[in-house]
Parts: sequence; structure tokens; C-alpha cells
Amino acid sequence: MESQRAILVNGSCLMRELVKRVIEKNTEFEVIRELADVQELPSAIMETNAEWAFVILSPNQEIPENLKVELFLKHPTLRIIGLWIDDNHVKVEWLAREQKDLTGMTLDELTGFLRQELQAFQDANNAAHGE
Repeated sequence: MESQRAILVNGSCLMRELVKRVIEKNTEFEVIRELADVQELPSAIMETNAEWAFVILSPNQEIPENLKVELFLKHPTLRIIGLWIDDNHVKVEWLAREQKDLTGMTLDELTGFLRQELQAFQDANNAAHGE
């Protein structure tokens, strides 16, 4: 399977590096850009044609609704994974189509879920191009 281009957003440099290592080691993702501010995401998507965004947030933080609407209108195939990280736990939420709360998944379960989604995306892409 072809690697999927991803952007990491927010979080400290250390946290972004940790998430980058986990997703690149265990899935078919290639992190092509890291951003310190979620407001930079629309221009980064335009420049890179990334298919995925992993947004690292503090527990009480949200992606602004107007930014989500803008992203989904301009880039309907973009998939966003929200990662809310604090000292004791991680909450993972799928933000692209419908929201799915992935809290409590093990790394293996999350990796399996992402692989299934990548395969479905690849299959849809191949069908759209007559392959």
C-alpha cells in the first residue's frame, strides 16, 4: 500500500516527535510537515495535498468550528484525527466524516483501524481512477 501523507499539528516539539514516531513506525503514514499552530493547516494542506492531519490538543482545547468547516469544504477527502493528551490519558477522535470516539483503543487496535481506513481510501481512489 502506498504511504499516506500526513501533517502533525500543535503540541510541543517533543510530543509531535513522539506521535510522528508512533504513526510512521506502525502504519503507512509519512509525516510531511509539522505545524506549531492549527491556523496554519489550511495553507499547509494546499501546499502539500496531505490526506491526513493529526492535531494534538490539550484536554480542554478544540479545533475551531469555522476552521473545520473551511477544511472540510475545501478538502472533502481530508481526514482529521484529534489527539487530546494530558498526564494520565489520551483521547483520540476521528473528525472527518462522523465523529468516532476511539478512546480506550490499544495502539494495535488504533493501528488496525487506521489501516482499514487507509485501505478503504485506497480502494475508493483506485475505483475513481478506473484501476
